[in-house]
Amino acid sequence: MSHFLLDTHSLIWFFKGDAQLSRKARTIIDDEENIKFISIVSAWEMTIKQSKGREFLDLGTTVDNFVEQKLIYSNVRDR
Repeated sequence: MSHFLLDTHSLIWFFKGDAQLSRKARTIIDDEENIKFISIVSAWEMTIKQSKGREFLDLGTTVDNFVEQKLIYSNVRDR
């Protein structure tokens, strides 16, 4: 079992199924044996980007709801 801290872009790319996320990163995140964390700074950064209307961050909901739903689904912990 390994521990990983996901940065903002890897988190967004994983949740959205974006091809910019490397195969290796996707494998690490998909592995349920690995413990994944995100920083509150990632949620903060996503909120700022969403408020500026960044197209790549079209989440379809608020950042809070998006992160909460995805963290539960993907077995990612906040740190």
